[in-house]
Amino acid sequence: MLDYILDANVLISMMISGKSAYKPFLAYFNFYTPEYSLTEITKYEKLIFDKSQLKPSELRQYILMVFEQITVVPKMAYHNKPSKRRSTLPMALIPRMLPIWPWQYKLKRCF
Repeated sequence: MLDYILDANVLISMMISGKSAYKPFLAYFNFYTPEYSLTEITKYEKLIFDKSQLKPSELRQYILMVFEQITVVPKMAYHNKPSKRRSTLPMALIPRMLPIWPWQYKLKRCF
């Protein structure tokens, strides 16, 4: 199975389109997205709801389906600077992905 990284633009496009055609791809491949994508999605939440052809309740269900299939990678897993706050997440659970490559390239496993 191949691993890919999705950036916020791709995720936002998926949410706006609401196409069920993405479901088999999300189920078959391993997808990762950096934590920052959540910030971007929140920033454009109103735009996503306005442009989507889905009803708000359908869009929420679609978004949940998308994020059930994607692993959100914490910033501390790919950022060189340590966080000022101490994390309770064990480092062994975080894939070592330095640096994050563009989403269309195959993710190189480094652990």
